[in-house]
Amino acid sequence: MDFLVVADMFLSETAKLADVVLPVTSYLENEGTLTNLEGRVLLREKALPAPGEARDDWQVLGALAQLLGKGEKFSFQSAESIFEELRRASQGGAADYYGITYERLRKEEGIYWPCPSPEASRYRPIV
Repeated sequence: MDFLVVADMFLSETAKLADVVLPVTSYLENEGTLTNLEGRVLLREKALPAPGEARDDWQVLGALAQLLGKGEKFSFQSAESIFEELRRASQGGAADYYGITYERLRKEEGIYWPCPSPEASRYRPIV
């Protein structure tokens, strides 16, 4: 490999081999969603401020897109706006997130997917 860029929150084995290491936040320092192994979508709220020059992964990717002349393809302003695109893009598919919103996640503390509509239950039916 001629040039290696790594986004990491600490100097891992891979980061030690990198030509450039971009400092990113840990799970406690950023917000976003995660889908666990049982298919439950959870919202992780930011618990701590980002240290130093660290940025969220999506911010780093957005800055790289801008530098590569493709900023219009990744012009998100928040993790929530990225999730909104996922909701729309997945609508009608096998892994439909359309019925899940940050508002619902905050209120219901986790929703199972697929979730095709805002009226869909947060509980997975027992089969």
